[in-house]
Amino acid sequence: MRTFRSFLAKGAQSMRFELRSFLLTALVAAFAVCGVLPVLAQDAPPPPVDPSAITAPDGEEAPAPEDAGELEAQRRHPGLFGVAVGVQHLIPINILKEGLYDINDLTASGLGFGGGFRLYIMDSMALTIDFRRSGMGLVDSKPGEMELIRDLLDDGALLDADTYLKLDGFSFGVTTYLGDHMTPDSRFNPFVKANALVYDWAVTATDRDGTMLSYQDEPIEGKDVGLSFGFGTEYAVTKKALLELDLSWHYLLTGDEILFDGFQAPNKSFYWTNTHWWGLSGSLVFGF
Repeated sequence: MRTFRSFLAKGAQSMRFELRSFLLTALVAAFAVCGVLPVLAQDAPPPPVDPSAITAPDGEEAPAPEDAGELEAQRRHPGLFGVAVGVQHLIPINILKEGLYDINDLTASGLGFGGGFRLYIMDSMALTIDFRRSGMGLVDSKPGEMELIRDLLDDGALLDADTYLKLDGFSFGVTTYLGDHMTPDSRFNPFVKANALVYDWAVTATDRDGTMLSYQDEPIEGKDVGLSFGFGTEYAVTKKALLELDLSWHYLLTGDEILFDGFQAPNKSFYWTNTHWWGLSGSLVFGF
């Protein structure tokens, strides 16, 4: 029996490794696409014009050539760096079939706050790093489901509408801006982005600082990686201040069939799996 359980554990661990490899490959591919887009979209620079060759009708002065200040003003990101502060509305994705139960499928919408930095390596591309302090609540959308899960938790811990999923972490990514080719004469600057995620998470009894729930003396918590993809737009409020709005899909590898072995329903579906959500974000970015 022990050999069979060991075989199952190794199989689950192998599947988890393969899933991580797939997600890493997808993230690398997304970064490659975001990096190639601005290069493919780059127009060939116009040939230099000799000011002395510019002529005008008789009796009129020839137009003065553009100076460096005017060219700089045409850039959407005049500075090399940007500092961002913002808020995110977390919208859970609950898609399990009827008869499958897990805590992740009971998540409700929540809020997150954070900030970050932008490095504009090109006017059409930025490397980004952001920190987010966020979380989601729970809702008993499937009658009786919480009771089934609660029976397996240590010390008869409650699993109800006050239970909280804490999600604090960093995202590292690349953003490609498409405004020069989609909206060249507008203050709006559409973009696409891809991010790698590193998050600390925990399921607590009440709020983000409450007691952690546990199964067989193992707290339901962890530090895991994930990825996100999204799209949005900037809006130039001033020359130095930009408003960012975006919608992104997040997928975090919170599930662990080895650590939480046995924490599952009679139909063998696990009560704690991976977590995914939509993030609707708004940020104010100050360039310098």
